[in-house]
Amino acid sequence: MCKYILTFCLGLIVSNYSFSQTKLYINLNSHNEETDFEGIGGNSSGSENSNFGYNNVSATYQTYRNWVKVIADTVVSKNIKWNFQSDWTFLQGCLNYDKGSMTSNTSGVTILKWLSDSTFDLIELDPHFHGSTHNIADVAWLYKLNGIEPSLNVGGFVYDAISGTMLSADWRNMKNGIKTEYYSFSSTNYTYTPNVLWGAAAANHVDDVRDYGVWRPKYMDFVAPKDSFYVDDPNELVFIGNGCSGGNDSQTHIIDATTHNAVGIYNDLKAMAENINNGGYPSGKFYSATIQMKQSEYNQAYVNELSQLVDSLNAYISKNPEKMEWDLLSEKKQIWTTVFNKDTNQLACGTAATTRIENINSDNKIDFRVFPNPSNGMFSLQLNNVLAIKKLKIEVYNVLGNKILSKNTIQDLTTIDLSHYRNGMYMCRIMNDNEVLAVQPLLILNNK
Repeated sequence: MCKYILTFCLGLIVSNYSFSQTKLYINLNSHNEETDFEGIGGNSSGSENSNFGYNNVSATYQTYRNWVKVIADTVVSKNIKWNFQSDWTFLQGCLNYDKGSMTSNTSGVTILKWLSDSTFDLIELDPHFHGSTHNIADVAWLYKLNGIEPSLNVGGFVYDAISGTMLSADWRNMKNGIKTEYYSFSSTNYTYTPNVLWGAAAANHVDDVRDYGVWRPKYMDFVAPKDSFYVDDPNELVFIGNGCSGGNDSQTHIIDATTHNAVGIYNDLKAMAENINNGGYPSGKFYSATIQMKQSEYNQAYVNELSQLVDSLNAYISKNPEKMEWDLLSEKKQIWTTVFNKDTNQLACGTAATTRIENINSDNKIDFRVFPNPSNGMFSLQLNNVLAIKKLKIEVYNVLGNKILSKNTIQDLTTIDLSHYRNGMYMCRIMNDNEVLAVQPLLILNNK
């Protein structure tokens, strides 16, 4: 009888997590840089050489302009979402060289105009900047000089200090609008006022913000930007996280045609979507992840790697539309505003689901986290205030209510080995003698 009661309760828990399904919102993103292209001009070391960049050499510009067109065709044919984020050199190259016969594959218009008008709203054109010679408004103004209205998404910035040598590059000033500095002679004196921050980088990309959530970083003059950035303030600009790779949680999912990492990125994103959908992370929250591309690396192998990744993700989404979807940054902001009612969520890379359940019939409290979750069957259970629990016991049940593991522990960190069980959902119970303190779903994926 007890077995059937437990099965029923576990069923309610599983149903509750299914009812509280939360999607992972993903997008494709790309950068070109001030210093592109690497290794051009006989530089055998492969170091960046801006003298041969998009704005200085017509052949360099045309080569990578045509690869941008191929990437865009891939985006359109596969119906995905791409935030194209350009620094000033490529935009200047478009002004300098994108004319005449060069436009034959874009219906007689520049590549920027074609991206803006002929890709069925699947591509968004964002300013990207480094703040050495051009601030974010200067880059936005270059879009306008090319006849394009830039999005209101900031495509990357330094968050822990003033970016470069330009005071106008400080992210904390952006909500009030940034005026052009390089183009300050312009009679328009253009002001760019974004509404989304994305890609918060630190100097040399050490300690970048790697987060799946969304919040509004606070401006505080008397606190270092790096510290105040994690304080949510409803009066500030929206910051949308880019997530991170699943390996060492150190960087965004960056496509690399040399290492052929499409499979790894797919597995990471799929695992994250499954985790937030099945209770490994808090439900009802907004989660965002980005797949990053480097324009200077585009070639046919790169396109093949992208296609493999996108095809796998689209196959997963077609079967699990409630778990993952493609959205541009502006669409993510709109979804967060209307669907999630601007609910702040900060989930840093490497942060496992943390649960605190208080038994209403007991004074006992317990904090714990399980990681990784999902896993291949090997879980770690981190417990706090263990000494306050007299007889701590861990039990794991399958979805039929059968107990498959039971162990007593007095350790802060305990290993749960389910590697010899098949993929699927299991339930972990934290017990104090016979009193249930907490219940945590465990998800096994990709276990042979």
